[in-house]
Amino acid sequence: DGTLLDHLMLVYGSGLGEPNLHEPYDLPTLLLGGGCGRIKGGRHLRLPAEQMMPMSTLYVTLLDYAGVPIETFSDSTGKIAALSV
Repeated sequence: DGTLLDHLMLVYGSGLGEPNLHEPYDLPTLLLGGGCGRIKGGRHLRLPAEQMMPMSTLYVTLLDYAGVPIETFSDSTGKIAALSV
């Protein structure tokens, strides 16, 4: 039940936070969709500097929500608990 937006997980963003320096930190990323009720929406998240993590951590989290449980991917550091409902 629900709309397409309630069920999808769409990631859109840039691979560089500071393009002039080619830094892969502080990336602007947009996550759309509710992930079948697994993602709480309608908010802006900015993790503290000590909790900054690689994009692969977001991918591990989203794969888990999609039913593909993996422990690590590339340089992931676990899962992002702040996304869940």
